[in-house]
Amino acid sequence: ACHEDGYEGVTDDHVFEDEFMNEDPEPKFQSSEQRLMNYLVRNYDNSVRPVYDSTQAVDIQLGLTLTQILDLDEKNQVLTTNVWLEAEWFDQRLNWSVSDFGGISSIRIPCQKLWLPDIVLYN
Repeated sequence: ACHEDGYEGVTDDHVFEDEFMNEDPEPKFQSSEQRLMNYLVRNYDNSVRPVYDSTQAVDIQLGLTLTQILDLDEKNQVLTTNVWLEAEWFDQRLNWSVSDFGGISSIRIPCQKLWLPDIVLYN
């Protein structure tokens, strides 16, 4: 779910301008990226699923890419590999008006600050 660098890319695909009015003015010395990051995480709770309607499911697309075969134990029928797992979903709470933040249309947010799905691989 998180990239190796601990960040997740977020883009502004759908804008709900009226729902996210910034009531507290940010100091003028902050960059547009700093203001956007503060705006997005100010009241964000990473323990809450990323939907407004609690009855709505979160649609998660999963991808698995085999990157390396490390070992094959034919006798015990054990294959040891490295894989790349990619998970993608839409977080309704991470929206902004591009024009309000210096034209920024995507930002990288530390994974620890975001809701992440519980994914368990079992074989």
